[in-house]
Amino acid sequence: MSVYVDDPMPIGGRYNNYSHLWADTDAELHAIALCLHLPRTWLQISRGRFGDFKAYDVSPSKRTLALRYGAEYITVKEWLRRKT
Repeated sequence: MSVYVDDPMPIGGRYNNYSHLWADTDAELHAIALCLHLPRTWLQISRGRFGDFKAYDVSPSKRTLALRYGAEYITVKEWLRRKT
């Protein structure tokens, strides 16, 4: 599975310890989101020079579950390096 999570970071100006959850394909992303019980309405899309970046913000407990389900820990910077 090519699903990823990064380090927890502040979201919305307050420290929530949330991480990004994203994948190489929409199908993989939505499949793990379903397993984690994340509503599709929580999907965020950021547009950038590498195309759309689709991700969910996940709590520490959901991040732990995602890793158990096979998500790979990686930083967004490392993921972008792999894409180029």
